[in-house]
Amino acid sequence: MSEKRLSNNVAKKSNNTTILIVVVTIAIIAGLIFVYTTRNAIEISDNNFEYKQTINGDNMLFDPGFENIYSGHWDIAGYVTKNIIPIVSNNAIYGFKIENSTLKYHNEIKYDGNMSAYINAVDVYDFDVLHNWYQKINDTKLIPFGKNIKLSCWIKTKDASDVILMIQCWDNENLAIENMIKSQTSKSYYESINGTNNWQQYSIKLVDVPSNTKVITARLGIIGTGEVWFDDAELYTTN
Repeated sequence: MSEKRLSNNVAKKSNNTTILIVVVTIAIIAGLIFVYTTRNAIEISDNNFEYKQTINGDNMLFDPGFENIYSGHWDIAGYVTKNIIPIVSNNAIYGFKIENSTLKYHNEIKYDGNMSAYINAVDVYDFDVLHNWYQKINDTKLIPFGKNIKLSCWIKTKDASDVILMIQCWDNENLAIENMIKSQTSKSYYESINGTNNWQQYSIKLVDVPSNTKVITARLGIIGTGEVWFDDAELYTTN
């Protein structure tokens, strides 16, 4: 009788020990997951905060240096909406083929950091087609109504037909109510960026953001053919 009780006690202790080990293991795993998730969240938050700090004040663009291909802040556009083929590497989409043209993140040629936004436009159309990278500001709390805004970017070109910087303000009906095209430099009010040029900063200025603006779109692109790299884009209020 005493041997049976002893056996039962041993079994209970063994079960309790197993349960304790399982509970501790789960707690450790949960703790590691929490630390990893928190660390990543802090890194992402810090990156976004860092991205928004510029010498000109608050930058309305996220990931302006095109450093994070997972951020989803930048999108691409072109005339052809079909036959768009993702470019995949290491289980991540880092660009697209639109017909024969390429829009992708470029890690070999960049002005600063590790990446730039690259376009190689080779398709010829009978009308103007703007292959472009764009980002939308659709939080009305961030839209500076009645103020002037400037879009600037460091740009490198090779045999480029016509490189474009564009600011668009959209109202409720998604109609463009203000549109500034081309580049603006200190040399002339409008200046087309074309040919082959090393890295240079270009900018355009939109005066007086309309009061009925719901969305601001910043576009970096090329009309025609050629290669272009964009880096360190900024969209900010100015005098």
